Amino acid sequence: MKRLLFVFLFPLFIFASQEECDLAIASNVTLKHREQKGIGYRKGYSTLGVFLTPTWDRVIQPFFDGRLHVFNNGRLDVNLGAGFRYGSANGKWAAGPNLYYDFRESRNLRTHQIAGGLEILSKYFDMRFNGYLPIGGLWDERSVKTSDIAARRAKISLPNANFEFGVPLGNFLYVGVGPYYLFRQSSPHFKTGKAWGGKARMTARLWKWLSLGIEGSYDRLFHGIFQGYVAIDLLPGPNTIRKNSKTWNQRFKTKLCRKQANRAAMLTQSVERFEIIPMIRKRREFRLD
Repeated sequence: MKRLLFVFLFPLFIFASQEECDLAIASNVTLKHREQKGIGYRKGYSTLGVFLTPTWDRVIQPFFDGRLHVFNNGRLDVNLGAGFRYGSANGKWAAGPNLYYDFRESRNLRTHQIAGGLEILSKYFDMRFNGYLPIGGLWDERSVKTSDIAARRAKISLPNANFEFGVPLGNFLYVGVGPYYLFRQSSPHFKTGKAWGGKARMTARLWKWLSLGIEGSYDRLFHGIFQGYVAIDLLPGPNTIRKNSKTWNQRFKTKLCRKQANRAAMLTQSVERFEIIPMIRKRREFRLD
């Protein structure tokens, strides 16, 4: 009789335990500002990002990612993407693809781009692969003439790819490093690209709603670059709550709930990628005599 009662009551016990887990809202809204020039752009910019995903505990987690960037000079950039992540039953790893459409507004040139990525995420390290292909507004070329000098100048958007290997350091820091490659691109009178580069970043989560970060890169086209950024999470979910904090301990009291929270944090984190389409300026002068 006791065994029979256990068979009937055990599923109810598991269901009740799961109901006690408060995973909050999986989606998030973020305000971010990045200062100084970057890979293929000369101004800092501010970002409004919206990451939408359902609050559920399933094997596959779909998401939509939209970001609006406004440069310090008022120019616009847009990222619209979607994808999904497959999470293991034990909550130790997740993987999935994503697909993005990117748009960049620059003086005399508006570029459209498609991009695809693959993420492999785990408790101890992450790997990210991304490829970017401009499909419209590839270049703009113009001639300039003065009394004694004629010049031809061009602005060219560059296809590229990058890889990042990331490691969380405790509950507060995250470090990512990896190479990137700027592919060859040509306009009628200029050829550019074919350059390897390296990039590193470090992000510190000071509170569940506030993060600070630094980023550096180097390649032979854009040379050394150093940036700083600050992000504010307006709608923090399980992916923004620090472990061992008071909020974490109150919300995820049982071992089962903490396991689900770790899995939810992995499946609902922001996609790391190159947000801005890189453009390079070329100029060639000729003396009229």
